[in-house]
Amino acid sequence: MTVFVEPLTPPSQLIIFGAGHIGTALAQLGKLLDFHVTVIDNRAEFANADRLPFADQVIVRNYGDILPELRFHQQTFIVLVTHRHAHDQEILEYCIQQPFQYLGMIGSKTKVTKAFQQLREKGVKKEKINRVHSPIGLAIGADTPAELAVAIAAEIVAIRKNVDVANFN
Repeated sequence: MTVFVEPLTPPSQLIIFGAGHIGTALAQLGKLLDFHVTVIDNRAEFANADRLPFADQVIVRNYGDILPELRFHQQTFIVLVTHRHAHDQEILEYCIQQPFQYLGMIGSKTKVTKAFQQLREKGVKKEKINRVHSPIGLAIGADTPAELAVAIAAEIVAIRKNVDVANFN
């Protein structure tokens, strides 16, 4: 008798921090791309089932409170599109220490430079910081929230398929 054993790999999960326009559009695309989609926001008026019927899980909590309860693994894709830089920084500092396949943060060059500098000041190694995708998404000339979500989703698909995204930006 021959027995084949396939390792159990967790399903790809997309965790989106921020349920604004970009986060909402990205959640819908993530579901279409067969991700288990979790959207987290600290504002109940944004993070709710009426606005996010396609998400597998919608969480309304302060970011710092929910972070330790989340489970990260090598098939975790994390997107930071919150409404405040301070939230993004807090989430980034936690998530960069977790296992993940993708970690992307939206922001201006100034915001990103400041965020990375703060990570360095806290002793985060350059190799970890270099894994953060920012600017987030492929450079397709996106302007609207939906277009930005498409650019982010395209980058996520490329990473999931092991395509070198450096050729796209």
